[in-house]
Amino acid sequence: MTANLEYYRVFYYVARCSSVTKAAAALSLSQPAVSQSIRQLEKALGSSLFVRSARGISLTAEGKILYEYVEKGYSAFLAGEKRLLQMQNLECGEITIGASDMTLRFFLLPYLERGCGFRSRMVRRLRRWDF
Repeated sequence: MTANLEYYRVFYYVARCSSVTKAAAALSLSQPAVSQSIRQLEKALGSSLFVRSARGISLTAEGKILYEYVEKGYSAFLAGEKRLLQMQNLECGEITIGASDMTLRFFLLPYLERGCGFRSRMVRRLRRWDF
């Protein structure tokens, strides 16, 4: 990879907002920091990504091509973070419980049948352990 991932994040927001100022506000960065990141990315890629005018900023042909890929990647990062948060909140995922026959039969199964604070579909396997 020729550039820092942070540059691509800044590029994504500038392209999405069509404004360096709005992107800077969305990223909680200063406007000069955003401009510097864009310049660094353009330098690393050896291509101009934006056309700057008095009316604002727009993508060049190269910028449009890059944006298609960066948008997919950024969406994948956000989806991964969302999935991880769901797993941390026990909204999805899988739990494997290992217990002895007595513990499983007289404690865990009744507890799970009543509902124990996480979704029952998460418990995919109950494994019996002989101690």
